[in-house]
Amino acid sequence: MSVPLSICLTLSDVYDGLRLRTLLTYGEFEGNRNNSGYKLARNLLGTSNLLTRNRIAYHPEPRQLFDRYCVRCKPPLEPTEADTIWHSVNKTTAFASWDFGSIAMSIREWKSHRKSKNFLQGLWRWVQTDGQIVVDEQALNRARTQG
Repeated sequence: MSVPLSICLTLSDVYDGLRLRTLLTYGEFEGNRNNSGYKLARNLLGTSNLLTRNRIAYHPEPRQLFDRYCVRCKPPLEPTEADTIWHSVNKTTAFASWDFGSIAMSIREWKSHRKSKNFLQGLWRWVQTDGQIVVDEQALNRARTQG
């Protein structure tokens, strides 16, 4: 199973004064785009390297997330600017902002959330009938006998 690379970024969203997950969602304003993009790209590469060393599959590729950031900046970073930042980041070894233990914990929480969400969706099929909500009794009985 492949994990989202973005969940492996710092949970508090803050690394060296930056809100990394927020940058992926909203980008950055002019005047801060290159510096923030550089720090984000280094973190993405460092995190992906750490995941790869520990044989953990992830998605999407770090460059795809960096490109998402570039498009969401105000104004968007030009492709040549984005390429310059990306090539600069690749010149030296990048490191993740989290240690492997913290990343592993984040992955466990993500998997647990997915599993419980899928379980509940399978267990509780809600059907709207005449304005009333009814529980799928067969699914409930199967869960009782398996549990």
